[in-house]
Amino acid sequence: MAIIYDAPSANWATASQTTAAPRVVYPIAQNTSAIVYERDWVQNEANWSPTALDTADATYTSAFLVEETTPQQIGGTLVTWTQRYATVPNDWSDFDERPFTFPGYYDETTDVNYRAPLTKNCTWKITHSYLKTTDPYADFDVSDFLFQSTDTYGTVLDWVDDSSTPTYTAYSGDVTLETLIDCAHTTLERYAGNIWVKRVFETKAQ
Repeated sequence: MAIIYDAPSANWATASQTTAAPRVVYPIAQNTSAIVYERDWVQNEANWSPTALDTADATYTSAFLVEETTPQQIGGTLVTWTQRYATVPNDWSDFDERPFTFPGYYDETTDVNYRAPLTKNCTWKITHSYLKTTDPYADFDVSDFLFQSTDTYGTVLDWVDDSSTPTYTAYSGDVTLETLIDCAHTTLERYAGNIWVKRVFETKAQ
């Protein structure tokens, strides 16, 4: 007896999933809350239309469409493509060794507390934060908090003293407490689809 293949819908007009279960990908090895679900589909090319970004996955409703590949011909009038749905990852921190120049103490070598600006390799803490939004400029706070010492006119100094911001007393207290200071400009970039990632760079005051 001949085998007859029936289309799951008339003339394959309705998209049909060809993956029995979505492929599960963990794109950030250090953060298992970051998950991507990949689904393969087939449909009559004449009936295909793109799915809107941010559409929630039918099963994993905390994952949202971030990518849809271009349909590829597989024979006859049929095309296949892949949809990728991603979760919004939880915040997480990474660490790296990089150089940073810490402010000196006073600008006169005769001062009892004088110290030249200190450049050294140190541990940076890199905090990643995520947000799903179509307007990251309005919705994601990326204010620049790069640590700098300034005088009363806002001029950047390479030292702290009694009249700078922060003052010598305040900054030396931060050194004692190993307070984290922002050691680089905050960055913002697209993680996937309409999910964005902000990175804040910090190191212990020295």
